[in-house]
Amino acid sequence: MFKKGIKEYLLLYLPWFLAFIVTIFLVIWLWRYIEPPPPREVCFAAGKKEGRYYKLAIRYSEALYKKGLVVNVIETDGTRENLKLLNDGLCDIGFAQGGVGSPEIFPNVRSLASLFYEPLWILLSKGSGVEYIGDLKGKKVSIGTINSGTYSLALKLLNLNGLNSSNTDLLTLDAKTAVDKLLKREIDAVFIVISADSVLLRNFLKNGLEILDIKRVRAYTSRLRFLTSLVVGEGVLDVQANIPQRAITIISPVATLVVSSKFHPALIPLILGEMKEIHFTGGLLEKEEEFPSSRLLDFPQPKTARIYLERGPGLLYRIIPSFWLASLIDRLKILFIPLLTLMFPLFKVIPPLYRWGIRRRIYKWYKVLREIELSMRKDKELKKFEELLKEVEKIEQETSKVKVPLSYMEELYHLHMHVDLIRKKLISKINRLRHEEL
Repeated sequence: MFKKGIKEYLLLYLPWFLAFIVTIFLVIWLWRYIEPPPPREVCFAAGKKEGRYYKLAIRYSEALYKKGLVVNVIETDGTRENLKLLNDGLCDIGFAQGGVGSPEIFPNVRSLASLFYEPLWILLSKGSGVEYIGDLKGKKVSIGTINSGTYSLALKLLNLNGLNSSNTDLLTLDAKTAVDKLLKREIDAVFIVISADSVLLRNFLKNGLEILDIKRVRAYTSRLRFLTSLVVGEGVLDVQANIPQRAITIISPVATLVVSSKFHPALIPLILGEMKEIHFTGGLLEKEEEFPSSRLLDFPQPKTARIYLERGPGLLYRIIPSFWLASLIDRLKILFIPLLTLMFPLFKVIPPLYRWGIRRRIYKWYKVLREIELSMRKDKELKKFEELLKEVEKIEQETSKVKVPLSYMEELYHLHMHVDLIRKKLISKINRLRHEEL
């Protein structure tokens, strides 16, 4: 009757056990909605080894390696191949010149941000007499190699002016070969996309070539929305040589960082963080903090990238020094709100249940003591009182084994006092009955 059974333990610990089971079940159910961890290694489609893209990709690789991400840079023929590799899922990230691709052609490509201007320079021999792009009709014009961004951009501009392979001699030469032929006056113009601070460009211009001052830029930028117009002031390219000798207007697409649509979103803050470090100072044509930017993008931009560029890194990435730890917490946040929603009411209910369970260890004996006290009032036989005394002595033994937290000791001591009180009453009753029998 007085032996502690499994029922008492169930009543005491069942709320905690149920809370634990419900929590485990909820975690298992929500786990399928948690994104897998980001990869520790990615493929970077750059460009030709001698080009700016490749050198910049190496810089990205070195910076990201310090953050725990291995970047495998591969050489490609340029923007078109980069976009194809990303679209086919054969590479993760790469550079692309604006205006070369579109979501219709490469549906599995996304733009993270634009990085810097990639100005188009139309080089001419001095005294060529060419004032408009349309003046190149019927002439020999190099428009870059077939897979290059220069080739794609040049064709678009020429077509807007009604120039094509049927009325103009369009040559697909690399930049060095084309400029050599232009210097020898074997061809009439060279379209080239190259950085404004390129030593190669300055050398071209020092050798007697000049840049076409683009007119009607509004006509081009309004039709080719990936283009923007830039003014190159006098002497900007070379102060000592005063190149150019007067302010000229050019048009320019932007270089963008693009990723595969399967690119892990958790890596985007890491990539954009390094991107800001590398590009925020600007260049000859870019203002400080003008890039990276969400402007002039050819492909859809992931929401994560847009928010990062507008607001900066999230709170987790600002307060936690380790990107990978912040990423883990960020991915697991889907668990926190449901768990807190569930656990809050549970933890409100559990403490009262726990207190009830502890007190039950004490109060359950009062029921027995009350029955004994009622029996004392009804019974008159000595034998019955002796049985009740033995029962109280058993209760006394059992209650001496009861263990409760210190905060409940006062109630346990009261129980001991009440048991002792009943015991003394029984002894007094038994002594009186024995005396009467004598």
